[in-house]
Amino acid sequence: MVKHYEEKPLSLSFHPSGLHLIVSFPDKVRLINILENELVNYKDVSAKNCYEVKFSHGGHLFAVVNNVMVQIYNFYTLDQPSHYQFKAQAGKFQTMTWE
Repeated sequence: MVKHYEEKPLSLSFHPSGLHLIVSFPDKVRLINILENELVNYKDVSAKNCYEVKFSHGGHLFAVVNNVMVQIYNFYTLDQPSHYQFKAQAGKFQTMTWE
């Protein structure tokens, strides 16, 4: 499958089920459903310059990472509680890993 976008993607992550995809662009994060013959945009989340996106192991959460912040969203409701936001204390985030 191929889907072309005007903007260059920065990062992507497949849902553990293989049925969903998140892709970060310079001005947003796009949630995409993977269907039999096509990729269908589901929802956009406003986020700038996120160079890394990752699903949790269970797929119920996903992380959006830019240089100084990690924001965690509930995949199914898109809720983002304030205690799911983490700011870098010194320097920048290099990478993000779920444990």
